[in-house]
Amino acid sequence: MTTLSQPELTALPRLPRDTDGPVFAEPWHAQAFALAVRLSELGHFTWKEWAEALGARKEAWAEAYRHTPHGKPVVLKESRDH
Repeated sequence: MTTLSQPELTALPRLPRDTDGPVFAEPWHAQAFALAVRLSELGHFTWKEWAEALGARKEAWAEAYRHTPHGKPVVLKESRDH
């Protein structure tokens, strides 16, 4: 497991934690989270915007999966936000 320690986590969403801080199953999970934190700090999006976009993408994947025939690759449709 990879652990990302950060002194101030009160403004961040709840994360799985151990005594050292947030816990991630894979190193890239921690790297992706660190990137999201930094982009938010730089003002590219708020945590609420990030959570909404991530929730929408998760639902898009679930919807695509439900409508994909067994054995075929799952394909997401183009987002209308682009």
